[in-house]
Formats: sequence, C-alpha cells, structure tokens
Amino acid sequence: MKLLLPLLLAPQILWADSYKVRPLAKGETISDILYNDNYKPLYGENEWVEKVLKLNRLTETQAKNLDPETLLIVPTRNVDSIKIKQSSVLKSGILTNKIPENHVFKIGFAIHHAQSSVDTQKVISNENFGITLSYTDNQSHSWNGANFTPTYEFTFQGHGANQSDRETIATYENTYRFNSRLGFKSEKGLDYGPTISLEQASRSTQNDNELTIRRDTTTFIGAFASYRFNPVEEIELNMDTTLQRTVVEANSENLNSLNAIRADLKLSTIITTHTEAHIFSQYEVYENANLDTRLSTGAGFTYLIK
Repeated sequence: MKLLLPLLLAPQILWADSYKVRPLAKGETISDILYNDNYKPLYGENEWVEKVLKLNRLTETQAKNLDPETLLIVPTRNVDSIKIKQSSVLKSGILTNKIPENHVFKIGFAIHHAQSSVDTQKVISNENFGITLSYTDNQSHSWNGANFTPTYEFTFQGHGANQSDRETIATYENTYRFNSRLGFKSEKGLDYGPTISLEQASRSTQNDNELTIRRDTTTFIGAFASYRFNPVEEIELNMDTTLQRTVVEANSENLNSLNAIRADLKLSTIITTHTEAHIFSQYEVYENANLDTRLSTGAGFTYLIK
C-alpha cells in the first residue's frame, strides 16, 4: 500500500525549494536514493537516512517494506554527483568494509532464566547469557511465484551454575545453535515460513534418582509467523512466534531420545534506527520419561551492524 503521508503534509513543505516528492522505484531503498544523490554521511544519529525517516514518519522496519511507487519526501541538495550503476549499492559498514545494501547484519545480546521439570525435582538456572549473529538477504528471491527473504542466525549461550530444589548443583556446557528461516511476506505486515534449527545443548535429567547432565545434538524443524503492528502512534512492535519439533537426535549414551516440541514467543520494539529491545519466552515439552518440561524467559537487545 502506497504511503499517502506526503500528500497530507502542508503545501509549503511539499513545494518548498528545499524538498521534493520522490516515488520509490522497484527494488530501491531510501539508502539507494540518498547514496546515488551523493548525500553523506548516510548513517548515524541525525544523519541523512535518519532525517528522511523522521521526515516521512517511518520506522526502520517500515522503510524496508515499502511498496514500489511509494511517495517519499526527500530534501533537495544542489550537488554535482557521479552516479555509478552497480548490481547493488555498496557502502561502508561498521568494520570499514564494503557491504551490499541488501545485506543486513545484526548482533544481539540476551540474558535469561530457565526452569526445568525433571521427574521428581526442579532445576533452576539464573545465569544464562547469549550472543547472536544474524544475516538477512533482503534481495528479492522467489519460489513458485512467492517472494521470500532468507535469514541465518548463529547463537552462543553460556551457562552458570544450575541448582535443583534438592540443592544439587548441575553444570551445563555451552549451547551452540544455528537457525535458518525463509520469510514470505504478506500485505498486512505478516511474515511467515519454514524454519530449521541445529543445536548442541546440555539438559538435566534424572537417572536412578540421581540428577545427571545429558548432552544432545538435535535438529528441530517447524514454522514461524512474525507480525508488525502499532499499538499506539510512534511505537511499532513485532511479535514473532515459532513452533518446532525434533526430527534428528544424537543423544548421550544409554539415554532415551528427547522427542521435544518447542514453542518460542518474542516481542520486540525499535529503540533507535540501529537498536531494538526484546523480551522472549521459550517452552519445551519432552516425551522422555525422566525429563518433562523446560521454560525460559529473558530479555535482550539487537544492534544493526550495517
């Protein structure tokens, strides 16, 4: 749906010499427009990208999902520029390397609390922290007539001491997780699609009435849905839900398979043009007789590297 905001603003802004109304071409972004007209610097607090977002009352997420021919208000600049045609616009990233415009890199940090129900006792874990690196390719991809966006994430989680209600101490090794998803977009702010996760993680279990640690290498497959909405003006939230089930497992010796079902819920909001905060919850149910459920809740933030 095309934005009507430029047509609703005061005529003196629309037709002033310092502004112009610019339709967005297919496959073009706000960064492309500014880069090709030699606006510098593009990124940073109160720089050109942020100025155009504020002028059009757009969040960063909304700007990435604009339809072709959307009307944008762009400041005019009387500068001589040399335009170079290239397959995708390149610009300097945080590491001073050249990154194509359609490639999005993020880094996230999170802490969480977890509680596992293990046969006749509970195990509490309060000292969990994670770092996630993610990559999204926003270049147009299509399958069977539908456009999709691939995203890849790698997560490292460290764990402190875990204590049961019988005052037994359990120590977990680090958790490693690789997740991939294909996001198909709808016209109503809903993204959805398949997802797969490969994970190596430790869990508590009970064996002969003793609390022991199992180490599992597991593959989960499932689907996700992500919905963007504005509960109040100027605030945009994104609700992301995932449902997965184990399909392949390599378990600790002499232990039954997990046969796990996992449900994730994350609610996030944009804080600045480069930062978003989120809260999340994960619930796992196991069909293993010595391991029942695990609930994790936490919070974190994500920083846009490019």
